[in-house]
Amino acid sequence: MPNLSRIHAIAQKEVFHILRDSRTLVIIILMPLLQLIIFGYAMNMEIAASSPCCAG
Repeated sequence: MPNLSRIHAIAQKEVFHILRDSRTLVIIILMPLLQLIIFGYAMNMEIAASSPCCAG
């Protein structure tokens, strides 16, 4: 089993690298926001004109 302090050190190193690189930071923040906006407009909660159907 990996040592937890080693995992913490690697995670901390990666966070510092992400914060240092401004392009990566913009992508991490901007992409989910764009997806939220795009999928929010793509989702349609309206019930379109559909004819009622009776099975029987």
